[in-house]
Amino acid sequence: MTSHTITTEDLEKTRWEKQAEVSPRVARLRSRLLETEPSISAERARLVTESYRETDNLPFVLRRAKALERVLDSTGIRVGEDEFLVGSLTSTLRGVPLFPEFDVGFILDELDTFATRRSERFLISDDDRDALRRLLPWWRGRTIADQALDAFRPEAREGLSSFCFILTALRSGIGHVVVDYPKLLSRGLSGIAEEIDERRAALDPTAPGYLEKLSYYRAARIVCDAAIRFANRHAEAALERCRSEADPPRRAELELVAERCRRVPAEPARSFAEALQSVWFLQLILQLESNGHSISLGRFDQYLYPFYRDDLAGGALTPGEAEELLHCFYVKLSEMDKVRDKVSSVAFGGSPMFQHLSVGGQRRDGRAAVNELSHLCLEATAKVGLIQPSISVRWHYGCPEEFVNHAVRVAAYGLGMPAFFNDEVLVPNMLQLGHGIEDARDYSIVGCTETTVPGISEPWLTGGFINLPKVLELTITDGEDVVAGRRVTFRTGAADGFGTFDALLAAFERQLAHY
Repeated sequence: MTSHTITTEDLEKTRWEKQAEVSPRVARLRSRLLETEPSISAERARLVTESYRETDNLPFVLRRAKALERVLDSTGIRVGEDEFLVGSLTSTLRGVPLFPEFDVGFILDELDTFATRRSERFLISDDDRDALRRLLPWWRGRTIADQALDAFRPEAREGLSSFCFILTALRSGIGHVVVDYPKLLSRGLSGIAEEIDERRAALDPTAPGYLEKLSYYRAARIVCDAAIRFANRHAEAALERCRSEADPPRRAELELVAERCRRVPAEPARSFAEALQSVWFLQLILQLESNGHSISLGRFDQYLYPFYRDDLAGGALTPGEAEELLHCFYVKLSEMDKVRDKVSSVAFGGSPMFQHLSVGGQRRDGRAAVNELSHLCLEATAKVGLIQPSISVRWHYGCPEEFVNHAVRVAAYGLGMPAFFNDEVLVPNMLQLGHGIEDARDYSIVGCTETTVPGISEPWLTGGFINLPKVLELTITDGEDVVAGRRVTFRTGAADGFGTFDALLAAFERQLAHY
């Protein structure tokens, strides 16, 4: 089965008719997600603060590893009703943690308004609000934002405070990466831990950089072990629910959930369900560590396809069961969220996390890469109908026409997805960037539109956004920031002295060059 037949009946279905085609389980999971208001949890902030206060004498990479270990070992575990894939950012549905190590200023300033602001509202309990007021002041002067701003020239800080530009990496992690998911699925974290130990043992203590490499390998091993324990904690939570579950079929499901969490991500995945659970655990842990966005899934239809194909061929799954598992995975991705400051919440409204999933395109040998899972991912986008994952279609001259038609049909539902990327342009572009032909053909999309080779490159481009209208305003007003009610340092003269449009344009260009 390598095709997806598009019937006249399919073409005539509305978006809402497509979304009615999910299973009862997925419909319930989706409804609970949409009906639950996001809320802020203080738990991660407390755990990370405790860890940082205890590790002041360690290299930074080890402090980060110890902090993540504390979170994975101690944060509340959630196994939700109807869930077949488990793992959440906090112990409550749509709960969102905080990351004080990046910035605390906006959190303290907005604690009383998160629940009432215009965009991206978050509930927060009185207890959590009080706890944060006690915890967060310790971070002043210690955060990433503090260290970055200390390195700024005064006029750069002035431009930032006047919103001449917005820097997106001061208050959260960078993200914008596709890690090596195939390596996780084929080796498991236990295999990766063995590789870490081998590399650590091979280090030369007399070589330059030895201590830095030693700290890195120690940190990597700490994280691998903590991630395995994190999964085992979910197994215990599933069994705990199983003991009080009155419904026999659900008890059996919870036993399967526990069995999967005991195995992955520690060991190589053996089935489609184990592979999805393993990928989800890694996606979740990456987010709990860094609070980035655009942590993307790469060529999902390629590295998951062997598990899907073999399960169906061996009778371990029916097509309907496989589709339901994929839909559950899409719902989990849509749980992902982060707390942005008020300005960013308006600029990035709608809880976008830009977890990009690429389908189609070419194999490393140049042949068309479309398979049944490519089609199933498109169908999941239409049927589940949520904002995550962002999905992209890679097109080339050898792309099956039925796949292109399927993608266009899904785009016509008005979801804003899939995005379309042209291999005929982007593969040569990747060659120009220095990649070999096989890696160039193996590119995937990160975040909005960045191209990357999964596991080996990090094309993080959007470090900041220039505010052209604000720069023009300061040009016209001779540096008067009419919003802040102050005059900035850099000035190019009053507008009534320009005389000509060319003089105004020249002043604007000087302002733009400055900011």
